[in-house]
Amino acid sequence: MKPPNIKRSQAQEKKTAKELNGKVTPASGSKWHSKGDIRTDKFLVEVKTTTKPQYRLTLETWEKIYKEALRDGMRIPVMRIDLTDAWKNVHSFAVIGGDVFLEMGTMDIGSRSKVMDRQVSGKKSFLLKTTASTYQYLFVLERREPSGSTKMFSLVAMPWKEFVEYANQTTD
Repeated sequence: MKPPNIKRSQAQEKKTAKELNGKVTPASGSKWHSKGDIRTDKFLVEVKTTTKPQYRLTLETWEKIYKEALRDGMRIPVMRIDLTDAWKNVHSFAVIGGDVFLEMGTMDIGSRSKVMDRQVSGKKSFLLKTTASTYQYLFVLERREPSGSTKMFSLVAMPWKEFVEYANQTTD
C-alpha cells in the first residue's frame, strides 16, 4: 500500500496533467532525460502538495525547475503548489516567472486587479500561505554569488485556476 502523501501527490499530478492537456512524466523526473512532473508542449510543471497551510518556496527549488525547463526544449517553468487549511480545504497556486505573468496581462481575468506586491528582495525563499488564495503575489528571490554578482528571479504566485485558464487559451 502506498503512503498517503504518495497517493495525494500522484492524484495531483494526474489532475494537473488533465487540466493542462499534458502528460505525467514517468518516474517524476528521476531520469536525466525526463525532468519535471508534467510536460505540455509549452510548460514543464513541478507539483508540490502539503497538508500544511503554508509552503516555503526556495530559490534552489525554483532554479531547479527553471533549468530543467530550459534544457527540456525551452519550456516555460511552472510550479503547482497545493496547501491545506485548518478546515481541510485545498488551496492551489501556480508560481510562474514575472515575464509570463506580464504576457497574461492582455487577458480579462476579474481578479487581476488584486495583485499584491510582496517583494522580498534579498531573500532566498518566499512563504506562500492559504490566506493568499485569491490574490497574485509578486516577489523576488535573490542571493549574492561568491563572485559578487546577484542571482535573481522575479516570480508571481497566483490562483491555479487563473493559470489553467491562461494556459488553455494559449494552446488552443
